[in-house]
Amino acid sequence: MKKEIKYKDLTYNIIGSAMEVHKILGNGFLESVYESAFCVELRKTKILIKIKLNIL
Repeated sequence: MKKEIKYKDLTYNIIGSAMEVHKILGNGFLESVYESAFCVELRKTKILIKIKLNIL
């Protein structure tokens, strides 16, 4: 019995955005670079995100 994915379209878009970032940047950058690029890609798909804020 196959289990149905609850948020199939959302999951597809999130994974697609992550793959696009990896395809363009490759490896070797700091995590913050990937995080920024991932946020840009998610915004392109109209996914609403909250960006973490640094507390001083």
